Amino acid sequence: MFTFYVGRSGSGKSTALVERAVEMLQANPKSGKPLMFIVPEQMTFQIEDQLARKVGGMTRAHVLSFSRLAYRVLQEVGGFTRDRLHKPGMHMLLKKVIEKTKPELRVFQKAASTNGFIEEMERLLTEMRRQALTAELIKPNEDANRTAFIDKQHDLHLIFQEFENQFDGVYLNQEEMLKLALVYLPQSELFKEATVFIDGFHDVSQQEQNVLFELLNQVNEMTMALTLPKEPATMEANELDRFYLPTKTFIQFAERLKQQHVPFESVGFLPGKRYRASGVALIEQNQDYRKKSSKESSDGSIEIVEAVNRRVEIEAVARSIREKVRVNDLRYKDFALLLRDISPYEDLIKQIFKRYEIAFFLDDTRTMMHHPVVELIRSSLESIIQNYRYEPVFRALKTDLFNPLDVHTQVYRERIDELENYVLATGIYGKKWRVDEHWSYSRSRHALESRVQTDQERDIEERLNDTKITVATPLVTLEKRLKKSENVEGMCKALYQFLLDVNVDQKLERLSASASERGDLEQSSEHDQVWSNVIEVLEQFVDVSGTEKMSVKEFANMMDAGLESMSFRLVPPALDQVTIADMERSRLPDIEVTYIIGCNEGVIPKRPQDDGLLTEAERTQFESLGVTLGPSATNRLWHEPFYIYMAEASPKSQLLFTYALADEEGSSLLPSSLIRQVKERFPDVKHELVEHEANGVAFETQLQHIAHPTQVIEDLARQFQKYKHGEEISIAWYDVYHWLLDAKAYEAQLRTALDSLTYKNEAVPISETLTNQLYGEQIEASVSRMELFEQCAFRHFSQYGLQLRDREVFRLEAFDIGELFHAALKEISDYLKATNQSWKTIRADECRDITQKSVERLLPKIQRNILESTNHFRYVSQKLLAIVQTVTQTLRQQAQLSNFETIDLEVQFGKGTSLPSPVYPLNNGTNMLLRGRIDRVDRSETESGSFLQVIDYKSSKKTLSFSDVLHGISLQMPVYLDIVVNGSKSWLGIEADVGGMFYFHIHNPVIDIAESIDDETLHLERFKQHKLSGWLQKDPTIASLMDETLPEYGKSHVVPATLKKDGGFHSNSKVIEKEQLQAMHEFLNDKITEIGNEMTSGKTAIDPYNKNQEQIACTYCPFNSVCQFDPTLPDNEYKPVMSLSDKDALSLMVERVKKNRGETN
Repeated sequence: MFTFYVGRSGSGKSTALVERAVEMLQANPKSGKPLMFIVPEQMTFQIEDQLARKVGGMTRAHVLSFSRLAYRVLQEVGGFTRDRLHKPGMHMLLKKVIEKTKPELRVFQKAASTNGFIEEMERLLTEMRRQALTAELIKPNEDANRTAFIDKQHDLHLIFQEFENQFDGVYLNQEEMLKLALVYLPQSELFKEATVFIDGFHDVSQQEQNVLFELLNQVNEMTMALTLPKEPATMEANELDRFYLPTKTFIQFAERLKQQHVPFESVGFLPGKRYRASGVALIEQNQDYRKKSSKESSDGSIEIVEAVNRRVEIEAVARSIREKVRVNDLRYKDFALLLRDISPYEDLIKQIFKRYEIAFFLDDTRTMMHHPVVELIRSSLESIIQNYRYEPVFRALKTDLFNPLDVHTQVYRERIDELENYVLATGIYGKKWRVDEHWSYSRSRHALESRVQTDQERDIEERLNDTKITVATPLVTLEKRLKKSENVEGMCKALYQFLLDVNVDQKLERLSASASERGDLEQSSEHDQVWSNVIEVLEQFVDVSGTEKMSVKEFANMMDAGLESMSFRLVPPALDQVTIADMERSRLPDIEVTYIIGCNEGVIPKRPQDDGLLTEAERTQFESLGVTLGPSATNRLWHEPFYIYMAEASPKSQLLFTYALADEEGSSLLPSSLIRQVKERFPDVKHELVEHEANGVAFETQLQHIAHPTQVIEDLARQFQKYKHGEEISIAWYDVYHWLLDAKAYEAQLRTALDSLTYKNEAVPISETLTNQLYGEQIEASVSRMELFEQCAFRHFSQYGLQLRDREVFRLEAFDIGELFHAALKEISDYLKATNQSWKTIRADECRDITQKSVERLLPKIQRNILESTNHFRYVSQKLLAIVQTVTQTLRQQAQLSNFETIDLEVQFGKGTSLPSPVYPLNNGTNMLLRGRIDRVDRSETESGSFLQVIDYKSSKKTLSFSDVLHGISLQMPVYLDIVVNGSKSWLGIEADVGGMFYFHIHNPVIDIAESIDDETLHLERFKQHKLSGWLQKDPTIASLMDETLPEYGKSHVVPATLKKDGGFHSNSKVIEKEQLQAMHEFLNDKITEIGNEMTSGKTAIDPYNKNQEQIACTYCPFNSVCQFDPTLPDNEYKPVMSLSDKDALSLMVERVKKNRGETN
């Protein structure tokens, strides 16, 4: 006998089944025929709990899901002779099948290698097997014209057929167990004359139906509860009917019962037994919104909550739950949150509910892919495949699972960070990771000068090698074992041994115990599950491919397929907690209050999507061929009204609909049509708009935002911020403030929140004592340091006070190229001295030869030999050599045109050198000296005296602006010239005058030409591109010394000077008066002294300069994340730097000098 229990949700069907079972168990608790409940997996605990509470024990009652039923049958009759494949094993078998069939695939050949393809294929095959389909049933008609559908059908048939060949008769999974259970059920004694109750199903697959109907032949009676208003009047289901899904199920069962001549009856249940409030009862009773219904009262049991965004939406729900628990004497287990799409809300719910201290259980499975053990396996295998490249190696190391057991985690993390810094800086990969490879350590980026390793460097080197040996040994050993393995079984053993070598099992036990001690039972359970799942993947891999030979890459790909399928399955860690579930999957126990979250357009009802391997049209084509698959996107759309109905009908007392007006990115969201329907039916429904902050001063309004001390502290700070800006706030917040003052447990949080009211993003000046400790009693500073201080005082403090710096990375930077150029020119200059030659006298071929030898000798010494590390960099080396060849030939030609001779390159000045620095006495009693290195100094000896010029080599084009000199952000060239000229007596033994200060652009110029030109003209054009940029003293004689062709031609191709016919300078010449040079000398002394005084006074202000929005100090600053400068904040402002003409800037310098002398008012 088969009985249908039909009735609306809450009509008592499930209760009646449980009560019947309880009566039978109480009447005959031990003996008697079996009593079986067949329910969905997520409902088994609920039924077991109800039976246990009401009966106290249940020796002859069994609560089974379909998978458990199949397991029990096979366990009884001995059907477990095959290896059982779980999802990881299925994925690995499918990966193997697809790799084998890939050459013959027409559509999926490329897609087969993409992420997620195995998952989608497994889902489709499972769907087919649940519908009792075989590969033969989906075989295409090869005689038909080839179409896209035929090609896809061909691929599916090919994969399915190969899968069946390898799977059938060898392995078991859930679908195969059901299929096998169907065969062995007649031999089973487990269900003989049993009473079977079926509950919680709205839809039953073909395979599951086959099992139930085979079971029907053995049992005394079978009763199935379906959520239907009444028995369907016809044997056709209407897609537009809200109860279409269970109606279709009823019709399928009724037709099969008739075919098999099994008598059946329907028992109807009256609605409304569940509900305690008229509003929720009414919303359940009349669910057909297509029909016009009379306006009804919600009785206060239905509410709509509209929030400005999703975070505010969940905040409002959390406050509501706490209020109802506090006021209505409810418990957390009385609440349910139902969502149609959990993903946008999952992280928000976890964060916010934890902050509000609301116990909850999220009924969802989560992938294990982000667990450290899974990352360790994947990254370790990837490291071996990619020859120990930086990214996979350190992904593995940062799982903390390489750390020794006896060393504190934080200590070893610092060791791993130190190792990472070294590997990044040196570009280590491949064989250098071998255990016997010793790593040497030096702070120097370039090996241009020989130096002795310091004690500190030796200590770091020893520590680095110790860390490297600890972490590399297991990895290298794993690589050796994998490559020696004869088959997959050997490779799996190697991987398992690797996990034991790094003590993963013991570390997971510690992590689990630690999480349990913290009260985080969910994380503790995750650590427990991951080890058993990894072992299962290895065992399944051996079952699927144990005797096969694979490369390490193939092995890693197969492991990936298995690991991707692993997911956490968590049971509720407590009984009193809010249930959070998907509307489709949820099977809720007694619920008082339900929140339907995310009632937005496209979410509820859920918009159908073709998200699988088959489109809607292709599913329809299969249907036309008589092949019935699972529900299509359109079919799933017909199911949506039923899922909404079940959600709305779930609470006894109160139902709340919530939705957001915007997502996380601020994009607007529209409310679901469901909201309009509820408002039309219940005009008096409470509709509340929840904003981010508590607005208004009404006491009752403010009370809604006072739910938990941690949350209320944040809101209190926002309210006081409003008060600070002159807004009125409710008296409630003063009461909150005084309550928190007395709550010692929240003292620190309150203090932090209130400090934010007066917080300014300002750097506090440091004391002069601390300044002396940081910078020394006598400061030796470079000119670039002075410039940096003027650009931004905080950047100077970060770099020279805190000693912060960017991590070095093994790449070729612009300054590395600059070092090569400088070193090459210095070496060539030294050669000229040693051979008593000059740039004027050296022959062109000799210049080319010595340049090539010099550059080739220097290349391995630049940036830890990066220029010889790859073919790409070897090509770059040739380009750099070409640049230096061009530059040296240009320098030779310029020298031949000039009376100036190069004295020296890389001229050092400052303490302990032959070129002394001026002493700048500071206000705090200390002295400041300058130190540095001038790229090149040239001298011209004439009857009227000696002249000096300084030249700075630049790898990019640069000009000297006196406006920047005035503001202190470009002091280098005038200071260098000042030091050279004023120190000439002690350095050279002569008094010298100013010649000029110039930049030389080191490059290999490219000439744009409109028409063909001869070599001589081309050579001249290239030569002109190296013209010096800068300033010279306004004296035609000096200009003629710099370019001896100037008097003849009137325009120089060497320096920025042009003479008029009367011998004076043209207006486009970059010349400076002698009086202006003297004023600049005094200005520079004052400016450097001023900078030194500000520096030693402890100034650390965040004051980046901004020059007409064109040059901003923050643009290339590496310390943005430290200072947090934000020009939108009222306290953060740029230091404006006005762009002046060179003439005006020089005039201002003169005026300032006169003012300091007291010559002007």
